[in-house]
Amino acid sequence: MISQLIYYLTCGIARTFGTCRTFSREITTAKLGITAGERCVALNIIQKLAYATSEEQYLDLYDQLKQCAPQSVITYFDTN
Repeated sequence: MISQLIYYLTCGIARTFGTCRTFSREITTAKLGITAGERCVALNIIQKLAYATSEEQYLDLYDQLKQCAPQSVITYFDTN
C-alpha cells in the first residue's frame, strides 16, 4: 500500500515536471511573438497552475494568466 502511494506521488511529480518542461520549451519569444518578460510571467503562472492544490486555486491562477499573459500564450495553454 505504501509502495503504491510512493509510486503514485513520484509519477505525479514526474508528469507535472514534464508538463512544465514542455511548456517552457514551447512558450518562446520566437514561437509566440512575445517579449522575454511576458514569457517569464506566463511560465511562472503556468508552473503554479501545474502545482495547484485545489480547483479554487487553479481557477484563481488561470484568471491571473488571462489577465497577465498575451493572447498567444493563453491560446497555446488552452489547446495543450
